[in-house]
Amino acid sequence: MKKIIFIATLFFSLQNYAQKTFEIYNLTGQTVKLWDIITKPNSSATYPEFHSKPFRSITILPGGSFTLENTSNIFKFPFESPASIPYISDWERLNSASSSTALTSPVAWSLSASNSQVFTSLIFEVGTSWNNFTTLPPVPIVQYSAPTYSSLSSTWNLDYDCTNPSPNVWHYTIIIY
Repeated sequence: MKKIIFIATLFFSLQNYAQKTFEIYNLTGQTVKLWDIITKPNSSATYPEFHSKPFRSITILPGGSFTLENTSNIFKFPFESPASIPYISDWERLNSASSSTALTSPVAWSLSASNSQVFTSLIFEVGTSWNNFTTLPPVPIVQYSAPTYSSLSSTWNLDYDCTNPSPNVWHYTIIIY
């Protein structure tokens, strides 16, 4: 019961941020590794698409969290998130199916394309279980709460919440428990 109250409180209290913020909480007893955070344009366009995968895995210990946030611009996806530990220093920009560019975080942040980017997918491990979570719909247009996503091993669940409190301002929360 305490876990349900904690999760509900977390969801409601975190909705007060007023910028694009991406948060993941690990409430399991296992280590979570994030291998790729993927964004796409908030439109019917497929490209550009950004990936965190050139960086390295981000380890979230049991009870820990990871946040991407940059308060200097409320409209951009936080590719440049200086307070994040670890700091993601590089992103890959897919310009098309056959063309990509490696970018430092400050360069990815400075591009006008970062204004329209929204979170769309995550490749991660819980313990030794590889997983791919893709938001449904791929580009959230209104407030969206996904049904619980369950692992194949049934040892953990994932809750996803995305809110759009004002035009082009997004808050993403993923809780793995």
